[in-house]
Formats: sequence, C-alpha cells, structure tokens
Amino acid sequence: MDQDAAGGGIASLPHPAHCPPCCAECRHDNEPPGTVLHGGPADTVAVYSEACDLVDAAVRVFAWAVC
Repeated sequence: MDQDAAGGGIASLPHPAHCPPCCAECRHDNEPPGTVLHGGPADTVAVYSEACDLVDAAVRVFAWAVC
C-alpha cells in the first residue's frame, strides 16, 4: 500500500537511467539516505494455500542498492 510523498509514506519517483535493467519500479525516499529499493517485474507462480489448494500468487523481487 503506497502513499504519496505528502502523506509521509513511500512514493514512487520517475525511473532514473542509472537503475539496473531488471528494475521495473524503484523507490528513492528510503532510509538510510542514498539507498534505492529496486523492484523487478511482477510474475505469477503457483503455490499451495492453507487449504492445500493450488492457487496463483503474484510475486515481485525487491533489492536494496546504493545509487
């Protein structure tokens, strides 16, 4: 659940050219200053629910970097 910058939460900024090619979404307003949270593209994988039913889950990998 993203919030805008005025609300004090995490805000997505325009995608800078220095981000790695796998970065589909990045967040630059992190602590400590100078770090960037890079998010890869979303993908769907099959997982088992608590009821042991096979269901699809959307996943996205995020990694911290100093940019």
